[in-house]
Amino acid sequence: MVLKLHEIHVVETEASKTEYVHDIMGNILQATTLEELFNAAQGDELSGQEMAMHPFLLLPGHVKFYASKTSYVEQGGFPYYARVECNDYATNRLINFACGGATVVAALYALEFKGFLDKFADHGGLPLVIVEQQSAGGNDFLRLQGYSAP
Repeated sequence: MVLKLHEIHVVETEASKTEYVHDIMGNILQATTLEELFNAAQGDELSGQEMAMHPFLLLPGHVKFYASKTSYVEQGGFPYYARVECNDYATNRLINFACGGATVVAALYALEFKGFLDKFADHGGLPLVIVEQQSAGGNDFLRLQGYSAP
């Protein structure tokens, strides 16, 4: 099976954007401390860059793909990004992050839609980590790889 860029199933709709904003607003209104309030206002979502070298466990069905903003694509950005709900490898704490790195998005898509994540559903998820790398041309990029505890 060959996955092609145009086959990426994008789930973004106006409703999903509104739902995400409502979730953030609800978290802000439920905050009982200043720290909770300000953390909720940020949406509690990390970037792929912030997740670099932070191992996590990923289960099937916990990745959604979205179309990037037109202005971002026009500036050379990847046309899709992923939102991921995962668990911290060490603490099992829930983490949400979004990443638009082409190699990370493509790897997440392949893991989800080729069924690789299904094999780890009964084991708490597939252990993964995002690493920063530099291409032969000197460009920095993010790459997803499997994780094994040291």
